[in-house]
Amino acid sequence: MKKYIYLFLIFWSCNIIENKSKEIKNFIPINTSVIIKIDNLGKFKSDVKNNRLLDDLSKSDLKYNFKKQIKLINNFQDESEIIICLNENGDEKIFTVITKDSSNNHDLHFRKIGDINIFSNSLSTINSIKEQANIDYTKYNKIFNAGSSFGIILNKSLTESLISSTFNFKALNLKNNLGFVVNVFNDKILLNGLSYVDDSTKISNNIFDGLKPGKMKNYEIVPKNVSRLKSFNLSSNSNYKKNRELETLKQNRLTSIINENLIEYSELILNEDQLFIMRLKDIKLFEDYLSENNNIKSTHRSFNIYDNILLNYKLTNSVIEYNYKKKILVFKNRIIFSDNETILIDFINENLNGNTLQEDSSFNNSLTEISSFNTLNNNYFTNSEYNFFKELNILSSENDFTENSFQLVQDKEIIHFNAIISKAKVSETNLKISKQFEVKIDEEILMNPHFIKNYVSKKLDIVV
Repeated sequence: MKKYIYLFLIFWSCNIIENKSKEIKNFIPINTSVIIKIDNLGKFKSDVKNNRLLDDLSKSDLKYNFKKQIKLINNFQDESEIIICLNENGDEKIFTVITKDSSNNHDLHFRKIGDINIFSNSLSTINSIKEQANIDYTKYNKIFNAGSSFGIILNKSLTESLISSTFNFKALNLKNNLGFVVNVFNDKILLNGLSYVDDSTKISNNIFDGLKPGKMKNYEIVPKNVSRLKSFNLSSNSNYKKNRELETLKQNRLTSIINENLIEYSELILNEDQLFIMRLKDIKLFEDYLSENNNIKSTHRSFNIYDNILLNYKLTNSVIEYNYKKKILVFKNRIIFSDNETILIDFINENLNGNTLQEDSSFNNSLTEISSFNTLNNNYFTNSEYNFFKELNILSSENDFTENSFQLVQDKEIIHFNAIISKAKVSETNLKISKQFEVKIDEEILMNPHFIKNYVSKKLDIVV
């Protein structure tokens, strides 16, 4: 009798093992380039439908035939959990959809493994799938949550392409995977995630090694009509500076002044001209050096513009490469370098008239969507002609999501990635103070200007 009981228990336990529910995360194809995780299909459908750009993408036959993917998952229940895997095999763009839901309305290759349903446009891919843990998914799965529209994990190659494109820099040495959640709204798309720098060699070679995030402030004096603004934060940079000193061609004293005082370094494009801004802890040291070694070219509204005679140096191992500029403006606690004196005069006027990003409500609203502490920030404005989706060859058509902000934040062995891809905001032209004309008066002005009505012209004259 005992023999029969033992035999029954053996068969019963085997049946439990065989019928144990499987997990969709263990059927991700080998060599997958992109993993898309949808925790709440109902929210995903709604968010995509209400975002014009993603709605257009969902109807596109380009790249991985998103139109066919959307057609398939529209047959699933709103509570379904789904993983979509993308990869390339030569010119073939392969997608695989993994879920526990089912559908008979499709024209794809289909395979069922236990209670897992797998759909793909590639027969070889679907036949090669085996049940095994995916290391990348296991590592980044913790960032996903049901409250987001969906989550994405990019492999090392695509991560490098994304970072190179969004930060306009190819030497960050961030050769790691990147995982992030995507939150979709009708007028913007938010990306928030991270990359684990989990190799000691990569950590030591990482250009951010030794840095801690700090607050960016150079935007406060940048005119609203800027096309692009990239800022690199060095506010907590003692280790960074020891390893990556400023190299000067002529003046060792200049090395010391900037190396010990540089907090933030920015590059901006203004009216198609390139400018550099350095924010220093002690601007007085630089001003003294400047007055000793450079000639004052002109003075505008009490600010001196210098000819750059001796300040020819290069900032090594920086994500922003310095190019020699002919003119220097010292403005507040910043140094502004430019080849164009007229641009520097306009720079002063725009600041004194309050036409800066600090006074731009849409830009300030975007700042609330990302971390206030940064290591590297890159902002593209509407007049930059940069378009995230076109740049990455995701969409070929024009779209109005032309205000883009990308951010990297160094945090020990983790680099956080945040992005805002938003529609161009309505112009605030009617609220802008603009210069109509400029008059130079030789004599000293003793009183504030007054408007006096001219009864001949019926207009107002200004009297000082």
